[in-house]
Amino acid sequence: IIKVIDDVAPIFPDGCEVADVCIEETSCGTTVSFNEPTVQDCSIETNVTVESDLGSGFGPFNDVAPGIYTVTYTAMDQCGNSNSCQSTFEVLDCKKPTPYCKNGIIVELMVIDTPMVEVWAEDLNDGSFDNCSDVILSFSADTTNQSIIFTCDDVGQQNVEIWVTDEAGNQDFCATVVFVQ
Repeated sequence: IIKVIDDVAPIFPDGCEVADVCIEETSCGTTVSFNEPTVQDCSIETNVTVESDLGSGFGPFNDVAPGIYTVTYTAMDQCGNSNSCQSTFEVLDCKKPTPYCKNGIIVELMVIDTPMVEVWAEDLNDGSFDNCSDVILSFSADTTNQSIIFTCDDVGQQNVEIWVTDEAGNQDFCATVVFVQ
């Protein structure tokens, strides 16, 4: 009597990495599906299952929000040997926010020791928005640059850009004018 016993678990020779996924639609969710990883085993047939923070199975999983998720693949051969491989992936908000600027504003210098007026990026906003988060408004890609001071040297038309930044760091801008009187 010759008995052949397989007590070697299947292996994942290429690992089980899951690529990050970008949300580029107008909604704040995307569809995620998992590919079956390569499995090596001496059995003719190996059963691969997947469990993730999204649920059981390979998907598709709809409306997945931005975040970091874990996925675990389990391979079982015909002899009852099993092995698991775990990976994490991130769903990222990759869509730029949508900037809307007012078609210019008129401001007057305040008469004080030094005539000046402070204009905030919010003063020129006309409903800018993002698909996933609140936005920060600024006069440049630097989100701390949220106001500009105009003086007598700036009387007349001043061209400005209103930058809109979402919580994921995506940015876009629109151009408008400030008329300083």
